[in-house]
Amino acid sequence: MLKKIKIGTMGMVIMVVLLITVATLNVGTVNANTTDKKTSDLKWVTKYVPGFGNVTAREDMFVGEGNNTKIVLNKDYQTNGAITPIFENVPQVDVVTVNTPYGNVTVTKDEYNKLGKDKIIADQKAFIEQRNELIKAGRLDTSLENLSESQFIAKTQAITQTVLQEQISPLSTSQNTMQTTVVQTASGTFYWSREDYRVQRYPWCYPSCIYGIAYPFASTPLPPSDGTTVYHEVEIHLNNAGSNGETCEIIAQHSWDGRSVWPSMFIDGKDQSMPEMQIKNVNGPIEYRFEYIPSNPDYSGHPTYKITLYNPANGDTRRKTFDVNYLSTRGTYIDFLDPDVEFLHSDPCPVCYSNSNFVQEGAYQGSTYCNPADVFIPLYKTSSQYAQVGLSMNYPSSGQILSTHESGNNVS
Repeated sequence: MLKKIKIGTMGMVIMVVLLITVATLNVGTVNANTTDKKTSDLKWVTKYVPGFGNVTAREDMFVGEGNNTKIVLNKDYQTNGAITPIFENVPQVDVVTVNTPYGNVTVTKDEYNKLGKDKIIADQKAFIEQRNELIKAGRLDTSLENLSESQFIAKTQAITQTVLQEQISPLSTSQNTMQTTVVQTASGTFYWSREDYRVQRYPWCYPSCIYGIAYPFASTPLPPSDGTTVYHEVEIHLNNAGSNGETCEIIAQHSWDGRSVWPSMFIDGKDQSMPEMQIKNVNGPIEYRFEYIPSNPDYSGHPTYKITLYNPANGDTRRKTFDVNYLSTRGTYIDFLDPDVEFLHSDPCPVCYSNSNFVQEGAYQGSTYCNPADVFIPLYKTSSQYAQVGLSMNYPSSGQILSTHESGNNVS
């Protein structure tokens, strides 16, 4: 990637700044099954949160007491990545599914009442037309979408092994303070393994949209009812500084009862539940899109965040829009990506294996299309036992970013 860029005097200064930034982001080393001194005072606890039931997360991710308890971003998410809490249940949300000539579209009842059926159908038509144009232009690779599950697993496993052998080297490698941490919960003692890449935007790029495809599959089932939970994710972090920022996560979750894909969104640092967006019993790829719209005409010209999941197997679409006009400051472009593995398991680690691939197919700066590999550069990689993330900056075709995510007892 770097060899494609002509670096003059100003470019050299910028790259030096990038390297200095990397140095400031790297943190202390952690050995497996230990808690680093810097995080030893941050306990993992299980608390009851109204609407969510019991939630297991780091103590600093809870604010308020009693009926006012809320879940927020962990304060060190910019260096350690966002931590996905484990919910006992999620709130019930009223939804409406609109049958359109372009597939079913599920939105919240509030969004349906605001937009109306005709507008939702028109939006879906525009979405499918744009998708077809991207496919025709070679900007959305759907070659794996028509395979049988066994063919799909064989193909994606082969891709994973190729990428892990030939993955791009980050500018630096470190072990992060949160990588393998002892988790004390109401259900007992577990271990939280996390590995990720930090993929930072170039300082001259301001992407407002990114879209891609999640390919989740599991080679062996997870043991039932022992607390084992796997999140393979791509975190999309906006440019807000501090713990009151905006982050979207596209999550491929592996559980003993199957696989699902769902988004998580933190706005002003607070978790926004989206149970209606979850696609369950996933046996193939799921397309996703996140975008910041600075002036959305459907929302009185207000700034909005829009998240879309699309299942090409049956044409089902899940879509949610957040009006963020009430925020005095907000994230206005994507600052960095964190492809990661988060694996909660017992000790010893149970016999299991899960794998997911994510491809960042394209990005936009305003209305201008960009190859993701021309917008982002890998800064550093963390490491952890039982978790592994691989990265390729030009797969399956030039300019795309592929991340491979593995977790299990024989993964290191």
